[in-house]
Amino acid sequence: MTRSVRPVGYTLIELVIVIMIVGILAAFVAPILTETVSSYDTSARNVEILAKMRYATERMAREIHQIRKDITNTANYDISTMTATKLVFTRTDGNQITLDNAALATEVALGYSSPAVTATLTDSVTSFTFTYCQINGTTCATSTGATVDKSSVAFIQIDMTLAGSGTGTYTSTMRVDLRNAG
Repeated sequence: MTRSVRPVGYTLIELVIVIMIVGILAAFVAPILTETVSSYDTSARNVEILAKMRYATERMAREIHQIRKDITNTANYDISTMTATKLVFTRTDGNQITLDNAALATEVALGYSSPAVTATLTDSVTSFTFTYCQINGTTCATSTGATVDKSSVAFIQIDMTLAGSGTGTYTSTMRVDLRNAG
């Protein structure tokens, strides 16, 4: 009895069918993977922008809470500059603080007089405004003047918008009361 021996291996037709099936699977899977990676990247950039915003607003609020009363006239706060983009005041420890969006419109800087240090709180700023309000909450101004000055300001509103490359635009509004009495 003779036995026929079949050659071991794959035929050309079997290989072509496997290549076609792998190609079809790749055509469906590749866009899904590409979209997933793109979504992750966008989400990570948005989270980074939100983290910058949160850090900057919380740090500004912490500093503003420490505005001291003017030592020569305790009816006033010790504020030397009140504009829409810059706030300069003295803290209870005697250190002069500068919160500044005027020097560079795309960032907010925090400066100390002692030691003389200035650092960027956040970048990616597209809009920024300080608004100074009286205790009634409806009388507000973006700079010192007839309606609001360092004797009548009760709280400071910070409006900030940040946007990054390939991210959404995020706006934050925070009101910080001037609670320090001396």
